[in-house]
Amino acid sequence: MHNRGRSVERLFYWPSRILLGLSLLTLAAVAGWAQGPGVTTISDTVYRADGTMAQGVALISWPAFLTAEGNAVAAGTKSVAIGNAGAFSTDLVPNVGAMPAGTYYTVVFQLDDGTVRGEYWAVPTTSPVTLAGVRTTPGSGLASGLVSKQYVDSAVANRAVDTAVVHLSGAEVIQGAKQFAAAPAIPPPTGASNAANKAYVDAAVANVGAGNFVAKAGDSMTGPLTLAGDPTALNHAANRHYVDTGFASKANLVNGVVPTSQLGSGTADGTLCLKGSSSWGACGTSADAVSIRGTTVGSLVPTEGQVITYEAASNTYKPKAGASAGSAYQVTKYAVDFQFSATSTTDLLTAGAKTVTLSACAPGVRGDDADYWVYVAGTGTAEAVKVTGGTCAGDGNPGTLQFTTVNAHGAGYTIGSASAGIAEASIAARYRPRGVGQLTGGWIVAPTGDIAIYGQLTIKSVGQTVEFNGGTQACYSATTPCVFVGDKSNSNMVLDVTLLGFRGRPMVVGGTKPMIEVNAQHTRIQNVQGLFEPTGGTFGSWVKVDDDQSFLLDGLDTSGGLGTIKCDTTFCGAYVQSNGTFSGNPQVAPVGWLQHLNLNIQCNGNGVDWLSGNTLRISDSVIQGYAQFGVRYSTSTGGYGGLSLENVYEEYGSGCGAGLGPGAITNAAAGVIMQGGSSYTNPSMSIRGGEGPAGNMPAFASGGSTFSQYYVIARRADGAVTMPLYFGNASPTGGAVPIPLQWYDLAPATSYDILVVSSSVIPAPPTGTGNFAVVANVPQSSVCSNGICSYTDTQAARSSYTVPAYWQGTASFWAPKLNLWPGGVILSPPVNSDFNTSGHPVLYTDLLSSSVPYISSAGGVFPQVFALQCQSGFGTATYVWPVCLGSFYPQNQMRLMAGMPIGGNSALQNLKGVLNVGGNTAVTGPTHLITLFDFEPDKSAAYGNTRAPNSTHDSFIGIDSNNTNVAVGLSFGSFGSISQYIANNGDGTNWLERLTASLKEFKTATKFDSSVTIAGLTAGCLTIASNGVVGSTGVACGSGGGGGNVSSVFGRTGAVVAATGDYTVAQVTGAAADSAVAHNTGTETIAGAKTFSNDMTLGGNLNIAGNIVQTGSGPWSVEGAAGTMTAAGSGKSKIGFMPGGKLAVSENAGAVTEVAKNYPQEFTYTFFDANNLLTTTLQVPSIYVNRAAAFHIVEVYCEIDAGAMTINLQNAGANLLSSDLACSTAGATSTSFVAGKDAVGSGVKIGHATVSASGSVHRVNVVVKYMVD
Repeated sequence: MHNRGRSVERLFYWPSRILLGLSLLTLAAVAGWAQGPGVTTISDTVYRADGTMAQGVALISWPAFLTAEGNAVAAGTKSVAIGNAGAFSTDLVPNVGAMPAGTYYTVVFQLDDGTVRGEYWAVPTTSPVTLAGVRTTPGSGLASGLVSKQYVDSAVANRAVDTAVVHLSGAEVIQGAKQFAAAPAIPPPTGASNAANKAYVDAAVANVGAGNFVAKAGDSMTGPLTLAGDPTALNHAANRHYVDTGFASKANLVNGVVPTSQLGSGTADGTLCLKGSSSWGACGTSADAVSIRGTTVGSLVPTEGQVITYEAASNTYKPKAGASAGSAYQVTKYAVDFQFSATSTTDLLTAGAKTVTLSACAPGVRGDDADYWVYVAGTGTAEAVKVTGGTCAGDGNPGTLQFTTVNAHGAGYTIGSASAGIAEASIAARYRPRGVGQLTGGWIVAPTGDIAIYGQLTIKSVGQTVEFNGGTQACYSATTPCVFVGDKSNSNMVLDVTLLGFRGRPMVVGGTKPMIEVNAQHTRIQNVQGLFEPTGGTFGSWVKVDDDQSFLLDGLDTSGGLGTIKCDTTFCGAYVQSNGTFSGNPQVAPVGWLQHLNLNIQCNGNGVDWLSGNTLRISDSVIQGYAQFGVRYSTSTGGYGGLSLENVYEEYGSGCGAGLGPGAITNAAAGVIMQGGSSYTNPSMSIRGGEGPAGNMPAFASGGSTFSQYYVIARRADGAVTMPLYFGNASPTGGAVPIPLQWYDLAPATSYDILVVSSSVIPAPPTGTGNFAVVANVPQSSVCSNGICSYTDTQAARSSYTVPAYWQGTASFWAPKLNLWPGGVILSPPVNSDFNTSGHPVLYTDLLSSSVPYISSAGGVFPQVFALQCQSGFGTATYVWPVCLGSFYPQNQMRLMAGMPIGGNSALQNLKGVLNVGGNTAVTGPTHLITLFDFEPDKSAAYGNTRAPNSTHDSFIGIDSNNTNVAVGLSFGSFGSISQYIANNGDGTNWLERLTASLKEFKTATKFDSSVTIAGLTAGCLTIASNGVVGSTGVACGSGGGGGNVSSVFGRTGAVVAATGDYTVAQVTGAAADSAVAHNTGTETIAGAKTFSNDMTLGGNLNIAGNIVQTGSGPWSVEGAAGTMTAAGSGKSKIGFMPGGKLAVSENAGAVTEVAKNYPQEFTYTFFDANNLLTTTLQVPSIYVNRAAAFHIVEVYCEIDAGAMTINLQNAGANLLSSDLACSTAGATSTSFVAGKDAVGSGVKIGHATVSASGSVHRVNVVVKYMVD
């Protein structure tokens, strides 16, 4: 599908999907991406009172309110988990300035150690903010003691009604059971119903029990004990009578065997059993066993193939897979069977390297596995630790595990699985074929539901399949991938691992580690998904591929995992990533096959970032809504393969905005960035079918009718330049609108030229010489920082500029590596390069699309795009050389092969042409080889792919011979005329030679270097008639007709020499009167304006009575040597260059004085209070008084030590900056001013205004930069 027929809802359909897949809380979090009130991020670390990092939950509630911007917010609650290491983050709508006044968020922290704390929050609009920036005390501050209804309601919510409590005095009745945490103090009782205190009871029982008694516990007695009768209850003591009577009817036991004579008669079978009464009868049934020989039987129900087995780690009997064939040969293992929790008495009170002893090592728990993790919990801060050694062998016997802890754990801690039993099941499933092969494993089924993976889950068994379908996996590790397949140092150690249905949930706030990383061979990952985590957890990528040279990813779907990739101003990851080094050690050279991907990204990261070269194929997939690029492929670290896109749908959407990725340009995206060469693979990139690739050129201004396209040329220090690179467009509403331009910095460029072309339609790209230059040779250091270059186009008159022409050899050129660049297809070398074709990628495609901008570092110097069909409209593929087999677009051209720059190539001498039609002649009659104009295209269409008969009305190049190759003749034909032009584009008028059916005409001098035969005239002397027709007199020249010898000229005979008066000036072609020309010597006056096309050199001074006026456009300069200047003469002034090259003047015969330069100047003011926060609005009417000359402010800079603050400056009581300046700890600047307010006259006062401030602001520095008028 090449026409953009997919509806825009396809890109932004996620709200309906989220309603199905996420909770209401998740929906509330992501709904903030759509229109609605803005939110503030509260992010901080929560500590306990002892300074340790807390864990637990924060319960937040709020009443209905109206924000300061007028947005209605309904009452509600939310629960926010406090993550590992005390990490806390949530988004709330600002309630500062809300209605009703005094609206607060009520927050209750419930920590896992039982601590509960309540507080109130006032959330500002500044984001992000710490907990200190939102905590407040209702009723304090500017409200003068008044509090809101919410505060009062909250304050009395836990207070009881007066009639429902016990008072300090008065008689009252207490109903119901009451429990006291400490013993109450009461007076001695005086009535029968009074409560008694301890002293009263002790006195009352002081003599009770005195005498000869047996205590209930810890005592002994002598003599027989006589009981009142036989026992009637199970716990009664039995007397002798009861025992003798009971045993009288029982069978004897002789040497442990009942005598046969006492068994009765009968034969046991499947239904008949011997009963305890020595009688035979039907066999009974048994209930569920709860214990075996005193050991508890677990309540789990066995599944298919499981039997009840003793588990030493838990000292219980549990259902386990049957062991009849040996555990190593079981086909499927269920991870839930391998979850374990063990205790140890090893001291972990101090962090560090530990060796822990376990009384029984559960199956899969091994100390010799280099990538195995366990989870230490129960006491202290829970943590996942990597096992580094030990004697545990997973066989149920005692053993040890060695690991290093970061946190302290008191007695009573537990050691359990860090992966819900998955790692243990994977390890337990391993065996070595024939005892010598690589470790091989079977099918592992992960627990369903929500499980936690605290450390790295490593899968390293050959042929193992791990099934995660039906659950979600919460990933807690901040230092490792959640799942690692293979061996970190050798990708050949693990083969043929399959992961099914993994659905990762990132639990690390701002995390950048992968969800899954692969360093194995022939890994297959199917149906990967993600789950949004509202606390701010993210991955750096979903799938990271290292050195798997036969990797398959099938079915990745982002629908339920939006927001799980970190993409902000510091980092922007890709869902699929490979960024290793092809030539490194270990080598990272993956070969990847990605299919059936649904990368509906919604600006949350990028699609596929494959920077390891080798080979990548993406097929039958959707990639849309990316922040910076859909696919990026590079061989910059090596690699031989290329990139193939087969039936891939790409769509950019309506724009992702700013702040997505470090050094990123707003709404600038690439569909595919290809960094590669054509030396090792052909094609280096292939695109077949699908939609796109889709990129987005940033629009720097909009709303107007004039469309402008901007190009940049990067210059290196050695003088080399790039070809023009298209980087954005603009349609300003008027000619005075400043246009802020941005492009990516191209290292090692030292300066840039910015060119622009404009039109009411798509403009032609800049070529040759024209008024193209917005600015030329602007230093890189003055416009670029952090990878981004910025320049404001004021739309001043464009300067004349000659675009460097590669074919003319007017400059040396270089091709930059484009890591990021906007456009549909970006063709870039893997490193900064020259124009050698082997160092640049080649694109093979079925269609050169009219909707895709194609941009190449090579700038169209040689063919790079080979297409079956071209529909490219004008302006979408500028400075790119496409070769098209066919096209329905008349403006397309078919260029076959690159030419050579000036100088040529001697190896091309005497070769046949690039287009070779071959020996294509007819036996008889003319043969048209190239039809230049088809007079009957309908006839040609009717013949299909067969050549139609030619016509005398066609224009053609062909062969007119009808014999053999030795008699071939070239023919040119046309129905009207055949014309030849020199230095003309073929305008139909200014030809120099033309052939028609009736005339061969020349408009230029004709020279014949041999004899000329004129047929049709009689012999004689040629004559030229008045109409220009050449004829013949019929008589030989020199005889008759008044002929004869010349005897004199001007009356003089002999050798005649021209003399004065013989000719007038008018009679001599090109002659001028002597008085009308300037001579080499003598003093003369030249009248009238004279124009010199070249330099004019004077041996003396240039004395001018008038002025020197520049009539051309562009800058002008005066250049001269520096030296000692003398003062000007009386009544005159002089300008020149003093020693050192400094510009100087002598005014009105005055002394020679250096010319002052108007450098930027500045003044600074500071507010500082070490003991109090600068958190209130502030108006200072006069922080600076101008006591000198008038000046213009050009920049305002503001720096704070912490917190947040916005300021403005005031001129004559009105704001000077057009928008308030948000200060920062790194310093922030503004150069946008209210019209006219940047001008500061002498005596004018500048005022300061703190618009808003919050957080721990103690100091603010403001620097004002200005230029003296």
